[in-house]
Amino acid sequence: MNASNDETKDAKDAVAANVKPESDMPAFGPPKKPTELGVLGRYRILKELGRGGMGGIYLGYEERLRRRVALKVMLPKFAQNEAAKTRFNREALAAAQLKHDNIVTIYDADEWNGIPFIAMEYLQGASLDDFLKKNPVTGVSQALRVGREVCSALAVAHKMGVAHRDIKPSNIWLEAPLGKAKILDFGLVKSLNPLDEAKLTTSGAIIGSPAYMSPEQARGSKIDHRTDIFSVGSVLYRMSTGQLPFQGDNLMDLLMALGGKEPRQVTELNPKVPSDLAALIHKMLSKNPDDRPQTAEEIAAALQRMADRRQFAASSSHAIPKSAAIRDTAPTGYTNSGEQVVAPIEVNPQEESAFDHIEESGPRQVLPPASMAETTRGSASNTLSDPPRMPVVVSQAAFQKNRTFFFAAIGIIFAMVFALTFILVRVLK
Repeated sequence: MNASNDETKDAKDAVAANVKPESDMPAFGPPKKPTELGVLGRYRILKELGRGGMGGIYLGYEERLRRRVALKVMLPKFAQNEAAKTRFNREALAAAQLKHDNIVTIYDADEWNGIPFIAMEYLQGASLDDFLKKNPVTGVSQALRVGREVCSALAVAHKMGVAHRDIKPSNIWLEAPLGKAKILDFGLVKSLNPLDEAKLTTSGAIIGSPAYMSPEQARGSKIDHRTDIFSVGSVLYRMSTGQLPFQGDNLMDLLMALGGKEPRQVTELNPKVPSDLAALIHKMLSKNPDDRPQTAEEIAAALQRMADRRQFAASSSHAIPKSAAIRDTAPTGYTNSGEQVVAPIEVNPQEESAFDHIEESGPRQVLPPASMAETTRGSASNTLSDPPRMPVVVSQAAFQKNRTFFFAAIGIIFAMVFALTFILVRVLK
């Protein structure tokens, strides 16, 4: 009994270390295990990952599909506000409609017991913001790739009539192990249809992160997709120089710098940055939207051309630039699924903890021995969601090959028998 009580106490202490005050927590259902936070519909809430804007981010587990998910749950103080709920639901709708490798995938959006939530893929890795805190200046190749991937994703969003309005390092995720960029948090998404936006946005309101927002967004003026282009320029500036393009001791100083000052030259702060990349960054940071590149697609293409020239020069001279901050010695890398990633950024998965090990409830389906022999990779069990394994294909190919050899051998034997018979007949005559 004492040992059981101690285990229960340890579990409660572990949960307490990972939650906020109860008044600030969504009213989840009773947890299935002492170390968990609760239940939200069909999702088990394992732990809190962070907070931002109107929602808390939680690590969840969907038992039916046996997968981890990231759950963005609207906090109680905002859930009572209908306008806030509408904006929250619009984020889910906008993100769910955007299908791109560099945009986080939305699985589900619903409301349970008055708690709105969004379920999305649980990404391993780190945000670009966290990475830059440890590595203030990235390699040029990495800046080109992250910029291209972000702009490729934004090009799709803009064509769908959606502006993100809050592009910044903390909303760009570097997926482990090679740092593939994914855009997060469409919480400030803006419909480019004036009739849709008029219902939710008050004229003159400043919405976004001041350090990365465009001058027109800081003024509360009418904005379009080109505000995202300015924000990406600010991100590339920080990646290339380790500094923000516009700085101030307080919000007012920052907004004044944003509206009236020009950033220091990128090449002045980092001479290793190529002049064409520096010129593009400064053009993206133009005060007047008309002076910026007009589409994200145009920027992605320009960054790709720069990366191609850099790759060609490296392969021709057999000298690949190195960065003290990150490994820039390999021009390409491959994900676990075999996808090629140029100029990889090495990012480690999140550390495992006691909360990450889940005891699944309910019976697991056991595959027949014949199927299991071909579908497992040296393990004793397999899940229904696993794709067909390569050994099945290999076995079929081996069977086809063996059958061909078998029939060829039979043919040769018959030919030899026929030849011997013919020779014997001639000899006996």
